[in-house]
Amino acid sequence: MILDEIIKWINIDSKIILFIRHGEKSEDGQCLSDKGIKQTQFFAKKINGLNLPIKLFSSPEMRCIQTAKIIASECLNVYGEIVLSNKLGKPGMHIQNIDEYNILYKKYKAREIYNLWKHGYGKKILTSKTALKKKAMDLFVSNAKKGTLSIFISQSGTVAGIGYALDLKDYNIQSGEWVEYLEGFCLCM
Repeated sequence: MILDEIIKWINIDSKIILFIRHGEKSEDGQCLSDKGIKQTQFFAKKINGLNLPIKLFSSPEMRCIQTAKIIASECLNVYGEIVLSNKLGKPGMHIQNIDEYNILYKKYKAREIYNLWKHGYGKKILTSKTALKKKAMDLFVSNAKKGTLSIFISQSGTVAGIGYALDLKDYNIQSGEWVEYLEGFCLCM
């Protein structure tokens, strides 16, 4: 589980960044399902047990905001307001041309678009791996604070793309791999 990665860095005076997918979404895809709410509550209780100050950043997508709000309500060490960022979604830093992306999204699921992107398709639609790495690192460096767990919540395609751009995770779509709910990656800076 992703929380095991955080535990490795708790006693280090550094910036701990957790970049995760939202909780399970409802059938319409807009909000969390009842199961997603319970998953997120359980996840938040585990994070709360780490006794770290927490700062939350969320995509403006409703399911991401709900995930952030549940974490904020369950964790005692959350400070400040939830920061909404279009870099995390709507459209997300991985998308260069939202109109063209929306056309692509009508034809393919996020995981299929991710796979096409990895193989060089859509260079005018999606951000290059190198540019995405820079954008992600700029976001993390400028927002994370030492001694704090900074949690960034987004959608699966954004989490997968940034994980790949940072050389942390390469999902094999052909074998059915994809970003699970409330999973992603952890960085220590």
